[in-house]
Amino acid sequence: MVLVQSLYLLAAAQSGSTAVDWRWDRESSGCGLLQAINSRGDIIGLGGTPGNAYTAVTIKDHAGGKIPARTLSGGFVSFGAGESVEADVSVSRDAAGFRSIVASSPDRDAMAKISRASTVEISHPKLGTVKAVVRSAAAAVDAIIKCEDLKMREWGMDPTAWRALKSKPVPLKPLWELLSPYDYPQLAAAYRVEGKVIIRLDVSSDGRVTGCKPLNSLRYKGFEDSVCSVFRKSARFRPATGPDGNAVSAPHVLTVNFVLR
Repeated sequence: MVLVQSLYLLAAAQSGSTAVDWRWDRESSGCGLLQAINSRGDIIGLGGTPGNAYTAVTIKDHAGGKIPARTLSGGFVSFGAGESVEADVSVSRDAAGFRSIVASSPDRDAMAKISRASTVEISHPKLGTVKAVVRSAAAAVDAIIKCEDLKMREWGMDPTAWRALKSKPVPLKPLWELLSPYDYPQLAAAYRVEGKVIIRLDVSSDGRVTGCKPLNSLRYKGFEDSVCSVFRKSARFRPATGPDGNAVSAPHVLTVNFVLR
């Protein structure tokens, strides 16, 4: 059994009009948009997570390669005109043969840089460079931000206060590194139960997790219990800072996918 963690919500809006040339990804519950790259079905995705400092860029294509499913630190996303951000790069492949490359960055200016882009490049020494043309990026970013504000209100957070933070909570160590196959609840594994849990962590001004709350409803509660147990004990953050630069408490939202392989 393998625990697969999906930390960044490349997902869907509940309502609202789509940006030009884009469609909402309705398979998840965060905020993200998808755009066709070509007639073969290759796709580029842009996503922001409500209550999370990260921005994600996805390129989904038919390309080959022997890189196994994994997350690679030390990558970059470039947007042309010398604009780039550091990112962790996750690589996976589905049963239909599509390769998905997801670059996730905590850079607070990532969305602004994307809005000015006409091309996107994801690069890593072990991956090489994957490039895609992007259309109507500014419209997509505007739609994602509006979606994030709606979703934060739904989840009991104040989007105005969140965006006023000088910096957001950022994990000192990638949260996926804190989880292992042993954190997959035994009962769920025995009955072949899979699930996705959306979690809100309350991060104190000293970077510790003081609260852990599920934001979606699952029949089986063992997933959220397992995740919260690990993160309460082991997760540490660089705390958020307020407009005055002082450390403050703030939420951090993420999703964890429990998948049996």
